[in-house]
Amino acid sequence: MGWVTIGVPEETAAELEELSKRLERTQPEIIALAVAELMARERSDLAEIEAALAEADAGEFASDEDVRALLAKYREPL
Repeated sequence: MGWVTIGVPEETAAELEELSKRLERTQPEIIALAVAELMARERSDLAEIEAALAEADAGEFASDEDVRALLAKYREPL
């Protein structure tokens, strides 16, 4: 296992201590889970961004007509 030392605001440290007690888990366990979840979400977001950029680079854009149709679908009637 690798180790990383971090600094957090006092309020965050206090919340972590309280959560650790309530969950009956160690602070390092909670932090490791939080970091793993954040990294998974960020990897997913980056993959979506990279796919969208690849589509844009390939010239795959919605037409003006497609955009108008989508907006009309969700626009509230006046």
